[in-house]
Amino acid sequence: MMQRFRDWEAKGKIPVLLYAGDCDPGASHISAKLMSNMVDIERAVGWNPESVVIERFGLNLDFIEANGLSRMGISLGIPVPA
Repeated sequence: MMQRFRDWEAKGKIPVLLYAGDCDPGASHISAKLMSNMVDIERAVGWNPESVVIERFGLNLDFIEANGLSRMGISLGIPVPA
């Protein structure tokens, strides 16, 4: 993946990593860990990932509240304000 990012960035493109996340207590840490993992192996790949855009999408608390899902009896295992 990082090699493809490196190659496309060399052609003038912006590398974007789309991360489909869910809404559980650990999900918010995954986005940060993705970048940390890439930084850890940047020397092996020969490319610095600082330009990567990590875009998280998927189920999140804003969507749950905006669509009234917490009031529909859907159990998500997270605290949602009443």
